[in-house]
Amino acid sequence: MGLSKRMIAHYEAGSKAMTVTALQKVASALGVTVATLMGERAAPPAPVNTTKPSVRKRVEILQKLAPTDQQAIFRMIDNAAKNGT
Repeated sequence: MGLSKRMIAHYEAGSKAMTVTALQKVASALGVTVATLMGERAAPPAPVNTTKPSVRKRVEILQKLAPTDQQAIFRMIDNAAKNGT
């Protein structure tokens, strides 16, 4: 890491404050980010949208319809799903 054992001992004892550069070196040596080293939790990965573009387009169209028309389409989908078609 390029830090002496004595300097690391000072950091561990709290007798010296770590510099940003030292923090970066320690984080790099441990294979983590400085934020992780400081106790921050990593944000969960963003969900991957696997919906086909053609389906997304139809959902967008459906969202623009009147609620009664949406319900009629939902009933058709539910019936088709029940019948296995």
